[in-house]
Amino acid sequence: MMEMRKAMMQGGMMPGGMMGQGDAAVSAPDRFDRMEKMMTAMLDAVKATKSALAPLYAVLTDEQKKVADQLIHGPMGMMGRM
Repeated sequence: MMEMRKAMMQGGMMPGGMMGQGDAAVSAPDRFDRMEKMMTAMLDAVKATKSALAPLYAVLTDEQKKVADQLIHGPMGMMGRM
């Protein structure tokens, strides 16, 4: 995912999905291709994290789960309070 983020920034896409000033030469379909690749990478990261987290979370005490719920967030902090 880090590699994808670097590629997006170098290609004119700024963090947060905003297009950079030099992006005017990139076609709309190309921008959507970039966005699709980034979203796919994010989904893969979420799935991998979920797979690794589930067995651990299952053995935590209720108190530990409360702490984990406060500390553990998904990529870019998007999980947790959805």
